[in-house]
Amino acid sequence: MEADLAAGQHDRLFAAKGYDNTTLEEVAAAAGVSRRTLFNYFRNKEDLALSGLDEQGELIAARLAERPADEDPWAALRAAFQVLDEIGMTAEGRLEFITLLFGNDSPRRVFHERPPMKQPSADGHTAAGPRHPGRDRRVARLR
Repeated sequence: MEADLAAGQHDRLFAAKGYDNTTLEEVAAAAGVSRRTLFNYFRNKEDLALSGLDEQGELIAARLAERPADEDPWAALRAAFQVLDEIGMTAEGRLEFITLLFGNDSPRRVFHERPPMKQPSADGHTAAGPRHPGRDRRVARLR
């Protein structure tokens, strides 16, 4: 069921009706489950709205780690983000998500409270670590 929701049913409802005007009952009905079942997968509406971020971040980080170490960082990032196109997240879908996130206080607050994602590689570095070994650690802490 979580995969069905992540496939965009809740995103379409949020885009069509607005985040605040979409009820969890409507999301559950669109997914073909009860509200109670919905809460087995998500603690609240904000977690539902942000549910795809971790998976997308992991895919992007993995793709970035596969890029050649000597590649221009911006070229590597562009190539890594292409994974979103491959999983069917259109440019329109990304814009809708950004609008949802930054246009609503509640999901924006929850997003900022989430711990930063760290994806260790086989050698124990985060995905960004090996690409930029000389990076100033103070900059990394600010993120």
